[in-house]
Amino acid sequence: MSYLVELDEIIASLANQLARISDTLLDLRDWARQPSRAGSCVKAYFAVLDEVPETIEVTALRKWMERHLSIYVYDGPQKIFLEKLPLKLDGATDLEGFCQSAMQRMHEDRCHGTSQIRMEFNYSGNCLEVAA
Repeated sequence: MSYLVELDEIIASLANQLARISDTLLDLRDWARQPSRAGSCVKAYFAVLDEVPETIEVTALRKWMERHLSIYVYDGPQKIFLEKLPLKLDGATDLEGFCQSAMQRMHEDRCHGTSQIRMEFNYSGNCLEVAA
């Protein structure tokens, strides 16, 4: 199944329950079709979390995000690709806290030979080929 078809099904299942944030869901759907907007998708995910009552399950959306997006790490000044980290959103409640945690893990767990590290959200694997 195409990653976009899968997302459409998840959004359709949430849209009935979350009509008041349908614009955010539609934005997320639109951004998922644009390889350069992976970070916007993550931002929209956290916007959805902010508005969702605890009684509504968004696990399918979180799992979709984790399957199809990653954090790419680059040597900051030269933008040389260093590694790809899995996107792990379980337990994350806000974008800023999530990003701070990812940066802290990078600082504590890695030893790259560069003075600056750049991290960005990107689509994983074949999503880039399909979306392009």
